[in-house]
Amino acid sequence: MDTTDIILRATGLRSVRALAQELNIPPATLNRQLRENSVQLSTMLAICRRFDVDLVELLVMLGHLDVQEAGRFRTSRGLESYSELELAGEMYRRAATNASVMPRVHH
Repeated sequence: MDTTDIILRATGLRSVRALAQELNIPPATLNRQLRENSVQLSTMLAICRRFDVDLVELLVMLGHLDVQEAGRFRTSRGLESYSELELAGEMYRRAATNASVMPRVHH
């Protein structure tokens, strides 16, 4: 699969012209970037933001990153990976920290 096919599949669109219109860039510019396999970072980011595509996954699909390299970009843990006890502990820690700096309300 070439760059154009991969990006169109990731976006769910059928044509470069439709993609260019969605991104508000000239179709000739996008065609050139795709043909020369030199899609600019700003274009990649626009695609990812507009179509909710994961940038790292797209870079893997395009062959710019291998799976091991991609794993290094995924080092931060998502909330779902923490236990309820760990989340509660963090909330308590933050509340205690904020309580010491918040102004007291007098009644």
